[in-house]
Amino acid sequence: FSQPCPESPAVDNSYFEDAAFIGDSRTDGFMIYSGIGCGENLTSNGLSIFKLAEKKALTIDGKQYTLLEALALKQYGKVYLSRGVNELGYYNDKGFYDAYCQAIDAIRECQPNAVIYIQGLIPLNEDVIAATGGASYLTNEHLLIYNDLMKQVAQEKQVAFLDLNPEFAGPDGQLPADASRDGVHLSSEYCRQWLEYLQTHTVDYDTLYP
Repeated sequence: FSQPCPESPAVDNSYFEDAAFIGDSRTDGFMIYSGIGCGENLTSNGLSIFKLAEKKALTIDGKQYTLLEALALKQYGKVYLSRGVNELGYYNDKGFYDAYCQAIDAIRECQPNAVIYIQGLIPLNEDVIAATGGASYLTNEHLLIYNDLMKQVAQEKQVAFLDLNPEFAGPDGQLPADASRDGVHLSSEYCRQWLEYLQTHTVDYDTLYP
């Protein structure tokens, strides 16, 4: 748990049939454009890690649920958690770490048999963000701090960490300019690259917890 998930033989998309994807608008784009074709889309645009248990952010069959309530509706084999971009503007690193630890505890409580994957944050392109009028708090410098905090959470809580950042960072550490219209949300080509990474970085529950 002190190291990110190593590369593993590629799985096909059926691996994700019993997976839940918790995230924001980036994950929503991934679910739509990567070609994954399965998995539960538990995303809410703008929802932060601080509000998973209290904000009724998801509507399922006409009823509103918090993210944790929605996750508890059925059992999954894998839970992919990707949060942190919206939180970059909070400037509360300890609060982010504590909230992430609480989120893992809550997910484990309702999904005791699932492999929990924390997805490290894919970099931003700050030039494109500035050119398109994006928020000034969206910086890779702070994003990397969050990635380090998430690695610590994964180690403390004994869950899998997926180190996506190096896969998408150009020579300057930024997301390539052609990867995103707004510097944040990925084009379909890069969503497919994200899926390829997930397909080649999997781990069995029995391997994690022998």
